[in-house]
Amino acid sequence: MYRIFRAYIVMNWRQEQLSKEVVEKSAWQRFRIPFLILLAVVLAFLFLTQQEAWQRVTALVGALSSALGAVLGLLKNFDNEKAP
Repeated sequence: MYRIFRAYIVMNWRQEQLSKEVVEKSAWQRFRIPFLILLAVVLAFLFLTQQEAWQRVTALVGALSSALGAVLGLLKNFDNEKAP
């Protein structure tokens, strides 16, 4: 019975129905905007003042994204093998 009631509440709630005290932002929601601003400032600094460092950072980001794609592809293949 509890699971059915919980599912009903989760599927039918709206944020404006709740009081402000109940609705709290998560730690990531509070941290996200300052983090992105700081990241943009650091990247702009590297781009404008440190050309060699900027080239290294862009090469590193490209390599990491390629490696991440390869690792995720391998993990996906391992997951498919477990399925009957």
